[in-house]
Amino acid sequence: FCFVSVILDAPLLIAFILHDLKKFVQFIVTYPGFKSATKLNQVMNLNHIIFKNQSGTWCPYAEYEWLITENYADYQSYGAEKAKPCLKWTERGRKWITENYNKWVQNLMK
Repeated sequence: FCFVSVILDAPLLIAFILHDLKKFVQFIVTYPGFKSATKLNQVMNLNHIIFKNQSGTWCPYAEYEWLITENYADYQSYGAEKAKPCLKWTERGRKWITENYNKWVQNLMK
């Protein structure tokens, strides 16, 4: 095996990480049953699209409340006792996410 050390400058490293993050988000958008949407939630939170309320549920900010009213997302409670509702993306919402994700990532790089 041959190991090569590469020193990356910060913008290149950020671009590399965000590229991998984009692939991850495309996977969880394509496969909505995937266990963790943490990275997607972080990107959307940093772009002021969603926030976590006091009970720990992700909610859209007021200017994105249309995501709920226009059926891009909904709240789903699970049958388990004491389960919190969670934000669940519809097919329409997943399409909106994939169409806008690159823009959100670019906003973070500014």
